Formats: sequence, structure tokens, C-alpha cells
Amino acid sequence: MASVNKWFGIGNLTKDVEIRYSADGKACANFSIACNETWKDKDGNKQESVEFVNISMFGRQAEVCTQRPLPDFPLFLDKFCPHCSSNS
Repeated sequence: MASVNKWFGIGNLTKDVEIRYSADGKACANFSIACNETWKDKDGNKQESVEFVNISMFGRQAEVCTQRPLPDFPLFLDKFCPHCSSNS
């Protein structure tokens, strides 16, 4: 059975985007975002957690993502991957 993987991420860019090019000229960008979560525990104390997510983009998307974002820049990512499986 086919599956679909949909991911949304809101976080801050942790450092400058790193871009490199393959031998045939295709762009690959790597970066990470910090996704913060805050909540109150059962005693009413504020709790915080940070999750760092590594991201890779390819082709035109990789080139575009290097044009504007700076460290601590807030990002919203919306990724649809019809070939990804939650079972892998």
C-alpha cells in the first residue's frame, strides 16, 4: 500500500545555509532549524524543549533558500514527499 509523508516545521535557522554543487551542476543545500516547544506541566511550571531538525534541499529550491535566510531567521517549511514512507 502506498503512503504519503507530510511534514510542517516552524523554527529558527541555526546557522548559514551551506550549499554545494554536484559534478553535473545540481545544487544541494543543507541547514538545520530549531523548533521550540513550551508548555506547562501538571504543577503549572513552564517547561521548554528544543528539537533540531536537519534539512536538505535540492535543485532550484536549494538555490532559493540561500538567497534570504540568516541565522535566527524564522522559517516555515511545508514538505510533501509522495515517495517517502513513514514505515522506513
